[in-house]
Amino acid sequence: MPAKPFFASSAAALLAVVGFAVWAVFSTLPLLTGAPGIREAWYTNPYWSLGLPVLMLSVAAAGALSAESPWRLATGAVAGHFLGVLLIAKSGTSFALLPLTLVFVGLPLFGVLAGFGWAGRGVRHLIRAADAA
Repeated sequence: MPAKPFFASSAAALLAVVGFAVWAVFSTLPLLTGAPGIREAWYTNPYWSLGLPVLMLSVAAAGALSAESPWRLATGAVAGHFLGVLLIAKSGTSFALLPLTLVFVGLPLFGVLAGFGWAGRGVRHLIRAADAA
């Protein structure tokens, strides 16, 4: 059987959009408060208290509602998030630390999001088991 294209799953593609949106919203949030310029999202407190929990719960919901494997869901969310990192940056930003960011932020984020995907899948199995009983 031929391999399925990665974004053949609408769940992974939707999570890529959510990942991008989390970075975009919290990077441009300072502009709404009157602060000059765009900041990296992880320098804002709402990114940690709202943005990442939204991303985690989105992956868990997709894990519960989709038949897609949790690692694909996590990969979609992280890919969208890092696309936001690359595209939404203040002018003159150097990407010299991007490899370190991928290792020290991307890999742990992937692990956490995959865990939420597995948790969502577990909830789906519990609901199916309860319905069958």
